[in-house]
Parts: sequence; structure tokens; C-alpha cells
Amino acid sequence: MQRDPFTSDVSLQSTACKAIRCLLIGNDNLQIEFVEQDHHKVFINLLSSHHDNPSVLEEALLLLALLASQEEKYDFILQASQYLIADIMKSYPDNAELQIAACVFLKNLARTVDDQQLLVVKGIYPLVVHILRTFHIEVKAQVAALEVLDKIAGAVLTSPTWLGYRLSDICWLEESFIAMTYFPGSIPCQVLACKVLCHLLESQPNILDALGEDGSPSLAIDNAVLTGLRLYGDTELSVFVASARTIYHLAVNSKILQDHLVSKGAHLDIKEGMNIFWNNSDAQGAACQAITGLCHASFPNKSKFAQMELHIRIFASLKKFSTVRPFLDEAVHCITCLADVDVVRNQCMVEGIHEVFMQAMVDSQEDSTFQELSLEAMSVLSKAEGMVDILCEAGLLNNTVKIMEKFDHCEKRQHPFQTLITHQKASFDTHLSKQVASAIITSMNKFKHDTNVLAEYPLMLSHFFARGTISEGTMPCVPFLTDLVCEVLYILCCRWDFKNEMIIWACKNNLNRGVEVLLQLGANVNTGSGRETPLCYACQNNNEEMMILILEQNVSDMQTALKYCLDLEYHHLAGIILAYIGYDQE
Repeated sequence: MQRDPFTSDVSLQSTACKAIRCLLIGNDNLQIEFVEQDHHKVFINLLSSHHDNPSVLEEALLLLALLASQEEKYDFILQASQYLIADIMKSYPDNAELQIAACVFLKNLARTVDDQQLLVVKGIYPLVVHILRTFHIEVKAQVAALEVLDKIAGAVLTSPTWLGYRLSDICWLEESFIAMTYFPGSIPCQVLACKVLCHLLESQPNILDALGEDGSPSLAIDNAVLTGLRLYGDTELSVFVASARTIYHLAVNSKILQDHLVSKGAHLDIKEGMNIFWNNSDAQGAACQAITGLCHASFPNKSKFAQMELHIRIFASLKKFSTVRPFLDEAVHCITCLADVDVVRNQCMVEGIHEVFMQAMVDSQEDSTFQELSLEAMSVLSKAEGMVDILCEAGLLNNTVKIMEKFDHCEKRQHPFQTLITHQKASFDTHLSKQVASAIITSMNKFKHDTNVLAEYPLMLSHFFARGTISEGTMPCVPFLTDLVCEVLYILCCRWDFKNEMIIWACKNNLNRGVEVLLQLGANVNTGSGRETPLCYACQNNNEEMMILILEQNVSDMQTALKYCLDLEYHHLAGIILAYIGYDQE
């Protein structure tokens, strides 16, 4: 490559770069050989030596974008050009061709999360937004800038605070709207605009709260998405998938937009797309996600979709792609949402959807997120008449206990577990009962600050106390469970002396409220023997209030407690006992 004598010839340099790029396109072996001989360094040098020649810079950037696809020299190209690329874009803000070339190069540089964060730190993001806003009538510029934004959006939305980006700086609702509406004939524009919008709404879901019914372009973003879906959604898979996922984010984050989308028949477009792209799991998954968004927190919409038998189509997709992730996640989530409607819930049982879920749980044993999603689905399905016993007979309870033991750190898995236990009517065998009881107690220890766990699990424990599975002493001392004993009000099926066992435990653990409730239920204060009685435990804890509460219940053995107080040198408590015995307190 003897080009040194002509380094100042702008036309030659530009033409040479273009010619080499044409030779290298589609020839990986030639590209590898090219970078192995370090020829790429020549073109990196052009970025600085021809900084005043935009035509050379444009061709050099396009060539480097091609070479950056080669793994061997990628890091070198990134490090050598990261400062130059931003400087070039700033120097020629009105040169559309050069800005497009820069975006093509940036798209290939933004491979990994670390690379994307590096580019954002180097100030690339404002330059990309500038392209979107300055060249809003140039379709090629829009596509090129959106491709880069799609790559770096995650890094922008999680950028360090010292970069100083305000919420208004990282909101591209209007840019997405313009890209979709100005270029309805551009499929890449439709797809990329939807993708960057999804990135934004995933990170900033509250950004739609500011939308009002004022006819602003931002509010009409749902119209733009539906227009693209209806123009190309029946022929272009990429448009259907991107539009469906955008519909989900718009609907789930804005009640206004959810109502608008449903009123405009978005669900009908989704159903049609499911029929057209029947053999594609990505399309089916995106459709499930869109339906989930459209019926999110809206029972009327769920009922409407059930009447349309949308769930039947989803069931068919689930059976067809029952082993495909992430379709499976979206389908389970969607069915869980729709199953709030009785007809859908009952149809799940008839169609054997619970069996598909259970098999998927077995196939994805190491995936804690999917296990959580499936348990939530099962807890909803269990509301169908007779469904809990069907699930338990199929082995769900046994599998659930294993999941609870394996992922006992996850608080969100507690509710489905509670639902299955409290609604289960059939008897457990002794081994399974002990496993379930053990899992309950472990969870109560793990989530001592979760009021829902503390309120519901005692009800579940009643099933096992009633069978004599847990006896006094097997439950660990848990001082923070003040409400545990109070929940004995739920325990209607326990054997008669359970209250007596519980009052000993409550006194031992200094639970005044629990003791009060148990006494109202008729617990016997004379249960126990020696110093292991309710009164002696009240003395041991130096709890005057509890002692008085117990003494008012006609305690038969006050002498043991009196001696215990004297041994502990709790003379004020000894005086109270003497007063109840009949001696003057002095």
C-alpha cells in the first residue's frame, strides 16, 4: 500500500477507502488478513490527519466500521477511535452523510455493555440525539441514529449522575413518534423506533404519567405504533414483534394509553398477527406480552378478551412452544393475568394447561425467575373449584416444597406457596407434612419483616398442628413473631390442648399479646410443671404485665413461681405473688 506520496490528495484518499471497502465487503478471510497486517492503523490515522476533509472522514469511518467486526483488532480500533469519533461528529454537525457514517461505525463499536458505557461516558449520546432532531426528514439518518440509540440506550438510562443528564435529556418519546410518522414506508424506522421506545419505558415507566389528553404528539405515540402495525404487521415479522412489545409497555405503564389502544382494537391486530405468524415463537411471545399489557389491572378487558377466546389461541401456542424460552415466560405471565376470569381459569383445567406448567417447572429447575412465575400462575389457577387437590395429586406441592428449599431467599415466592397450602384439602403423608412445616418455619425466620408472611403462615401451620406433626419444642424461638400467637384465632381445627402448648411458648418468648389472646380462648395457665409453666416464664422474663395477666386466672401453683422470683432477686415480682396469695405486699 504505497500511498504516502498521495496522503494530501483528498480525492485519492477518499476513493481509495471506498475501493478497499468494496473489496472487503463479504470477504471475511480478506478482512482478517487485512487487519492482521495492521492496515487498519492507516485509516485510524486518517481520522486525525484529514480532520478538515469530511469526504475522507466519511469513507474512513465506513471502512473502519467494517473492520471493527473482526474480533482480533476490535479493542484496538475502539480504544484508538473513541476520542476521535466524538470530535468528528461535533465538528460537522450539519453534514448528514458524515453523521450517518459515524453512526454506522458506532453501531459496530457498541458490542458489549462495557463498550456501550464507554461510548456514553465519552459523550456520544447527545450527538446521536442531535442527529435525530436535526435530520428528522432524512430517513437514512434516522435509521442510522436509531440503530446506535438501540445499542446504547441501556447505558444512557443507567449513566452516572456526574454526566448531568436530566429526565428531559433522556426522553425520546417525540423522536420515536417522528421516526414512525414521518417515514411510514420505512420498515427499519418502525422497528427501531419501537425498540428504543421499549428501552425508555422499561427504565422510566413513569415517564408516561405526564401525558394528558391535550393532543400532543407524545400522547399520539399509540397511534403511530398501531399505524406501523397495521401497515406491515401482517407481512413483516420484525414489525409485528416490535409493535406488540411496544404496545405492552405503553399499556402497562399508562391507563390512558391502555384504554386508547383497546378502544382502537389493538387486541384484534394482535390476534390477527398470532394467526399469521403461527409458526414463530418470537411472534407468539410478543403477542402474549401485548395481551398482558392490554389487560393489566383491568378486569373488564380481561373479560372482553375471554369472550373473544383469546386464551384459546394462547393455549394452542403454549402447547406448540412449551419448551421454548422466552416465549414460555410470556405465555405463563399472560395466562396468569387472564386466569382472573373464571371461564379462563376453568378452561385451563380442562385443557391441561397446569400440566404444561408443571412440566416446564421440572425442565427449568435452575431458573428461579421462571419458578416464581409458574408458582404465581399455579396460585391463580388453584382458585378453580377442585383445582388445588388436582395440582397436589399431580405432585405440585412436593415440587413447590423443593423450590422453597432451593430458593428460600426469594420473598416473592412466599405468596403462591401460602395459597397452595391454605386451599389444599387432601391429607398429606407424614414425611411431606414435616417438609412443608419445615419450609414454613424457615420462611418465617427468613422474612421476619414481611407482615404478609407473618400473617398467613400461622394459618398454614394449623394444618400440621392439627395432625400432631409439630409438637412443643420443634418450633424455634423467634422473638420477633409477636403476631404469631394472635393468629391462633385462625386455628379452628387444632386438637384441644394446642392452646395450652402455645401459651407456654408465648410466655417463654415474652409475647404479651399472644398470651392475652390465648387466655381469651380458654388456655389453661396451670399447664406445664416445675419451672416450665406460664407463670414461671413470666417471672423469668421479668414481665410484670404478663404475670398479673396470668395471676388473674386462678393459678394453682404460686409457690414455685414465688421461690423462682426470690432466686432471681426479682423482689417486686415476689411481692405481687405474695399479694395474690393473700399476704400484705410489704
